[in-house]
Amino acid sequence: MTLPRARNDHLVIKRVADETLVYDLQRHRAYCLNAAAGLIWSHCDGQTDADQMAAVLQSELGLPRDEDVVRLGLAGLDKAHLLVERLAPPLLAARYSRRKFLVKAGVVGLAVLLPTVISIVSPTAAQAGTCVAANGCAGINNFLPCGPPNCTKICCLGKCRNISEPECV
Repeated sequence: MTLPRARNDHLVIKRVADETLVYDLQRHRAYCLNAAAGLIWSHCDGQTDADQMAAVLQSELGLPRDEDVVRLGLAGLDKAHLLVERLAPPLLAARYSRRKFLVKAGVVGLAVLLPTVISIVSPTAAQAGTCVAANGCAGINNFLPCGPPNCTKICCLGKCRNISEPECV
Protein backbone atom coordinates (compact mmCIF):
# COMPACT_ATOMS: atom_id res chain seq x y z
CA MET A 1 0.00 0.00 0.00
CA THR A 2 1.32 3.46 -0.93
CA LEU A 3 1.53 5.92 1.93
CA PRO A 4 0.09 9.41 1.36
CA ARG A 5 2.27 12.19 -0.04
CA ALA A 6 1.36 15.87 0.18
CA ARG A 7 1.02 17.72 -3.09
CA ASN A 8 3.13 20.86 -3.30
CA ASP A 9 3.13 21.78 -6.98
CA HIS A 10 1.09 24.81 -8.08
CA LEU A 11 0.25 25.67 -4.48
CA VAL A 12 0.84 28.81 -2.45
CA ILE A 13 1.22 27.87 1.21
CA LYS A 14 1.09 30.28 4.15
CA ARG A 15 1.24 29.35 7.82
CA VAL A 16 -0.73 31.76 9.97
CA ALA A 17 -0.75 31.07 13.71
CA ASP A 18 -1.82 27.43 14.06
CA GLU A 19 -3.52 27.20 10.65
CA THR A 20 -2.16 26.47 7.19
CA LEU A 21 -3.65 28.40 4.28
CA VAL A 22 -3.27 26.77 0.88
CA TYR A 23 -4.17 28.33 -2.45
CA ASP A 24 -4.37 25.94 -5.41
CA LEU A 25 -3.27 27.86 -8.50
CA GLN A 26 -4.71 25.21 -10.85
CA ARG A 27 -8.15 24.82 -9.27
CA HIS A 28 -8.43 28.44 -8.05
CA ARG A 29 -9.45 27.23 -4.63
CA ALA A 30 -8.30 28.27 -1.21
CA TYR A 31 -8.15 25.89 1.74
CA CYS A 32 -7.74 26.45 5.44
CA LEU A 33 -6.26 23.53 7.36
CA ASN A 34 -6.59 23.66 11.13
CA ALA A 35 -3.67 22.59 13.32
CA ALA A 36 -4.50 18.87 13.17
CA ALA A 37 -5.05 18.79 9.39
CA GLY A 38 -1.89 20.86 8.88
CA LEU A 39 0.16 18.43 10.97
CA ILE A 40 -1.21 15.45 9.07
CA TRP A 41 -0.50 17.14 5.73
CA SER A 42 3.04 18.08 6.78
CA HIS A 43 3.71 14.42 7.61
CA CYS A 44 2.37 13.10 4.30
CA ASP A 45 5.85 12.32 2.99
CA GLY A 46 5.21 8.87 1.53
CA GLN A 47 7.06 7.27 4.47
CA THR A 48 4.89 8.06 7.50
CA ASP A 49 1.95 5.77 8.19
CA ALA A 50 -1.34 6.59 9.94
CA ASP A 51 -0.16 5.22 13.31
CA GLN A 52 2.95 7.41 13.25
CA MET A 53 0.82 10.45 12.32
CA ALA A 54 -1.55 9.61 15.19
CA ALA A 55 1.44 9.61 17.55
CA VAL A 56 2.41 13.09 16.30
CA LEU A 57 -1.15 14.37 16.83
CA GLN A 58 -1.09 12.94 20.35
CA SER A 59 2.25 14.51 21.28
CA GLU A 60 1.66 17.88 19.57
CA LEU A 61 -2.07 18.47 20.16
CA GLY A 62 -3.09 16.05 22.88
CA LEU A 63 -5.49 14.16 20.65
CA PRO A 64 -6.10 10.47 21.40
CA ARG A 65 -3.68 8.23 19.49
CA ASP A 66 -6.23 6.95 17.00
CA GLU A 67 -5.70 6.14 13.34
CA ASP A 68 -9.32 7.07 12.65
CA VAL A 69 -8.50 10.70 13.48
CA VAL A 70 -5.73 10.56 10.88
CA ARG A 71 -8.06 8.92 8.36
CA LEU A 72 -10.57 11.72 8.95
CA GLY A 73 -7.86 14.28 8.14
CA LEU A 74 -6.56 12.32 5.14
CA ALA A 75 -10.10 12.08 3.74
CA GLY A 76 -10.40 15.89 3.91
CA LEU A 77 -7.00 16.35 2.25
CA ASP A 78 -7.91 13.80 -0.42
CA LYS A 79 -11.22 15.53 -1.14
CA ALA A 80 -9.36 18.86 -1.46
CA HIS A 81 -6.89 17.30 -3.93
CA LEU A 82 -3.96 18.19 -1.65
CA LEU A 83 -2.38 14.74 -1.96
CA VAL A 84 -0.22 13.57 -4.89
CA GLU A 85 -2.33 10.44 -5.41
CA ARG A 86 -5.88 9.58 -4.42
CA LEU A 87 -6.04 7.52 -1.24
CA ALA A 88 -6.17 3.75 -1.49
CA PRO A 89 -9.38 2.11 -0.27
CA PRO A 90 -7.71 0.68 2.89
CA LEU A 91 -6.99 4.23 4.08
CA LEU A 92 -10.58 5.29 3.43
CA ALA A 93 -12.22 2.05 4.58
CA ALA A 94 -12.90 3.23 8.12
CA ARG A 95 -14.26 6.67 7.22
CA TYR A 96 -15.56 8.33 10.31
CA SER A 97 -17.46 11.53 10.56
CA ARG A 98 -16.41 14.00 13.22
CA ARG A 99 -19.58 13.20 15.17
CA LYS A 100 -19.01 9.42 15.05
CA PHE A 101 -15.46 9.89 16.28
CA LEU A 102 -16.59 12.10 19.17
CA VAL A 103 -19.20 9.53 20.20
CA LYS A 104 -16.57 6.78 19.96
CA ALA A 105 -14.02 8.79 21.94
CA GLY A 106 -16.64 10.04 24.40
CA VAL A 107 -14.99 13.46 24.45
CA VAL A 108 -16.91 16.44 23.15
CA GLY A 109 -14.21 19.00 24.02
CA LEU A 110 -11.92 17.62 21.31
CA ALA A 111 -14.20 18.72 18.45
CA VAL A 112 -12.18 21.84 17.67
CA LEU A 113 -8.96 19.79 17.48
CA LEU A 114 -10.16 17.22 14.95
CA PRO A 115 -8.66 17.62 11.46
CA THR A 116 -10.62 20.12 9.39
CA VAL A 117 -10.05 21.22 5.79
CA ILE A 118 -12.25 24.15 4.79
CA SER A 119 -12.55 24.98 1.09
CA ILE A 120 -13.28 28.40 -0.40
CA VAL A 121 -13.86 28.91 -4.13
CA SER A 122 -11.65 31.65 -5.53
CA PRO A 123 -12.21 33.29 -8.94
CA THR A 124 -9.62 33.26 -11.69
CA ALA A 125 -7.60 36.43 -12.33
CA ALA A 126 -9.68 37.19 -15.42
CA GLN A 127 -12.84 37.16 -13.31
CA ALA A 128 -11.33 39.35 -10.62
CA GLY A 129 -10.75 42.60 -12.47
CA THR A 130 -8.44 45.24 -11.09
CA CYS A 131 -7.76 45.43 -7.37
CA VAL A 132 -7.16 48.54 -5.36
CA ALA A 133 -5.74 48.59 -1.83
CA ALA A 134 -8.89 49.93 -0.25
CA ASN A 135 -10.86 47.27 1.62
CA GLY A 136 -9.16 47.22 5.01
CA CYS A 137 -5.63 46.82 3.69
CA ALA A 138 -3.95 48.97 6.32
CA GLY A 139 -0.29 48.00 6.36
CA ILE A 140 -0.71 44.58 7.91
CA ASN A 141 -0.28 41.10 6.51
CA ASN A 142 -3.81 39.88 6.97
CA PHE A 143 -3.79 37.85 3.72
CA LEU A 144 -7.43 38.74 3.24
CA PRO A 145 -8.83 39.60 -0.19
CA CYS A 146 -8.54 43.29 -0.97
CA GLY A 147 -10.10 45.42 -3.64
CA PRO A 148 -13.49 44.84 -5.24
CA PRO A 149 -15.60 41.75 -4.54
CA ASN A 150 -14.26 38.55 -6.13
CA CYS A 151 -10.71 39.91 -6.18
CA THR A 152 -7.94 37.28 -6.15
CA LYS A 153 -5.36 39.60 -4.63
CA ILE A 154 -4.44 39.68 -0.95
CA CYS A 155 -3.45 42.41 1.46
CA CYS A 156 0.30 42.30 1.99
CA LEU A 157 2.23 45.15 3.66
CA GLY A 158 -0.61 47.55 2.94
CA LYS A 159 -0.74 46.78 -0.79
CA CYS A 160 -2.87 44.46 -2.88
CA ARG A 161 -0.63 41.75 -4.31
CA ASN A 162 -1.20 38.65 -6.39
CA ILE A 163 -1.69 35.60 -4.22
CA SER A 164 1.11 33.85 -6.13
CA GLU A 165 3.75 36.43 -5.10
CA PRO A 166 6.44 35.32 -2.66
CA GLU A 167 6.28 35.97 1.06
CA CYS A 168 5.45 39.50 2.22
CA VAL A 169 8.75 41.10 3.14
